Amino acid sequence: MPADACRIALGGLALRLSPAPLVRARAPWLDVFADSKERSDAVDLTLDVGDPADWRPPLAAGFTYDRFDLRFVMDPARRRAAAVFDGHPDGLLAVLELAVAGALAPSGGLLLHAAGVVIDGRAWLLPGPSGTGKSTAARAPDITRVLSDERVIVRRTSSGWRAWGTPWWSTGRTRPFDSGYAAVGGIARLHKAPRLALRPLAPDTAATWLLRSVSLYEETPFARWAAFESACDLVEAVRCVDLELPREGRWSQSISQG
Repeated sequence: MPADACRIALGGLALRLSPAPLVRARAPWLDVFADSKERSDAVDLTLDVGDPADWRPPLAAGFTYDRFDLRFVMDPARRRAAAVFDGHPDGLLAVLELAVAGALAPSGGLLLHAAGVVIDGRAWLLPGPSGTGKSTAARAPDITRVLSDERVIVRRTSSGWRAWGTPWWSTGRTRPFDSGYAAVGGIARLHKAPRLALRPLAPDTAATWLLRSVSLYEETPFARWAAFESACDLVEAVRCVDLELPREGRWSQSISQG
């Protein structure tokens, strides 16, 4: 591992990003996720800034991803990755997202396009595309802890499913970053409505909705099947509801009592 690597923890993964000066210059707020512990599931990510068209990957590829502003490669063991990006902080975040998604796949972990809020000590996942009300729900005055309003990591552990906070948020973040985790208590499919209402959601419907929210960048059958199995297992293990939500107001009590 390079001596000048930044060490951060995301979703139970230890990521070592180098060179550290490049990371700190583009994303100093990643220090919130700083982790000094060495773990068996560590991933080394080497970064470069330049023209993606001129970059040559320095390691054998197990998972690759190309975009106009970046190129990314991860080795078959999912323990080393390298990337070049255009230097913008958003590019660094995109590369970090690719590294996390690639490292999670073998263990059945998921990176979800979802808000994650903690109610009564348990995480509630609010998956869905932009415009469904994730950020609005996360900003409610009775929600005191938000893992993220845009991307949440979920993994199965020996004590059940957990959800972790991430550095990926929507524009206009008003809550602090949360580097911790909470046991998953449920999944809510949001609907914009004039009045608050809560209804049970069938597991198969919940799984379909959840799968649409998986940040899946690999097109391989392995990656697709791993995501499918994890989504099905998750919805069977936790409570799933349809949540009709007004634009403003409190809603956590309905979850607690429902």
